[in-house]
Amino acid sequence: MMSFLSEYSGLIEIGSSLLMALIWILYLQLFWNQLQRQRRTELLIQIGGKPDSGATIIVTNLGLEPVALQEILLTVPEADGEGEHVAAVSQKGDGVVDGSKPQHLGTGTLNSGASLDVGPVTQLFRRLSQMADHEITVENVSWFRITLVAITASNTEIAAAERAFEVEGKGSSLRILPTSITARQIRNRRERRSLDRTVHTIMRRDSVTTSPRSRRTHEIEARAAR
Repeated sequence: MMSFLSEYSGLIEIGSSLLMALIWILYLQLFWNQLQRQRRTELLIQIGGKPDSGATIIVTNLGLEPVALQEILLTVPEADGEGEHVAAVSQKGDGVVDGSKPQHLGTGTLNSGASLDVGPVTQLFRRLSQMADHEITVENVSWFRITLVAITASNTEIAAAERAFEVEGKGSSLRILPTSITARQIRNRRERRSLDRTVHTIMRRDSVTTSPRSRRTHEIEARAAR
């Protein structure tokens, strides 16, 4: 036995070193995966209350890191069924709370596990109508999509998620139904960059008072950016 160990001591040392290196590689891989899970954002978009015209949109941060919600985009189909209209709806609304304070369609920092009521669906559509050249209500569309744009301290790129909802019925029989079990997390770098360009285009469009013709031009630019 001793003669065997002495004869093959070099190979045994090499094998031991390779085994130790493999163990460290596996350990580092597990550590890296755990770190990535901790840094990964997970945003939930839900309907609060009854799924009718009085419903509200609730946003929850399921990630382990706080996120700063920067923008909320509302997308609806065009009236002619061709193309989409998208607008930022997280800016100051025209509603009034307690008779004095202007109502805001919520943005802010969400800690892990925290939720935020970003406003009633009807108010989101009211903000959308302000950015369009005509009134758009939830009863006039067959679907709409909510897109969240946020940032985190650990990532230089935006974090984003979206969820689409179908609209069925009219009046008291109207129902808002999600088309998926949960929100789709936008993790693809190309999609996030495209969304970042779209947000900048929309902010530039909404920062000035535009005529219906120029507003239409900005809408085309926003869709092209996506």
